[in-house]
Amino acid sequence: MALSVPSKYVAGMSAIIALSEDSVEELIAALSKIATSINLKAITSETAANVKSISKQDVGRIVRAIVSLYAARSYSGNPPVPVDEFVDDLLQALGESGRKELQFPPQDKERIKARFGRLLNVEAFIVGAKALNLQYEHGNTFCAVRILTDARPVYGQDPKLPPKTVVIIHTLKVSYHQESSAALKEFYVAMDAEDISKLKDALDRAQSKAVSLKSLLDLTGVLVLE
Repeated sequence: MALSVPSKYVAGMSAIIALSEDSVEELIAALSKIATSINLKAITSETAANVKSISKQDVGRIVRAIVSLYAARSYSGNPPVPVDEFVDDLLQALGESGRKELQFPPQDKERIKARFGRLLNVEAFIVGAKALNLQYEHGNTFCAVRILTDARPVYGQDPKLPPKTVVIIHTLKVSYHQESSAALKEFYVAMDAEDISKLKDALDRAQSKAVSLKSLLDLTGVLVLE
């Protein structure tokens, strides 16, 4: 499986490689205790609270890098490629990355391989990665939203005279990821005050339905990830 290391995960990968063996043991022990989640901030916070030898900043970088590896492996096939094979491909990608901070002496290869192998066998991450894949297995997935509001003047017959009135217009800007493209996509929709109210009502209703459904599922003992 051909792998590459995106720039945003280089710091996390580098931190993993540079960890002392004691820090690795402490990190894995902390990761083994966390509850299954798809909330990276919650995972980072819970892990950092139980790891004293690694800075919280580095814990955050490491967690993001680890989650990216679980996601990459889950997309490698059905079933995913074996962990050992995936780690071999990862080490090859690190070596070919051209990044000095991702290199390590040849004699350390088996030690680094074992380290990544253990990090890729944390139960909470295995389940969380599958949940994330299901959550984002759509043609388009939401990224961000912004509403731009402006007032537009309405002139009378003589445009040289001050405007008679103004119209308040809202523009909804939605950014999303498209499955077939790495580029961020956007679309814009003009809205008035009534449209804003309808959108708010729809969002409130969606939240209420989610709370109701979660309460029902809680009775079954099934863990709900949000």
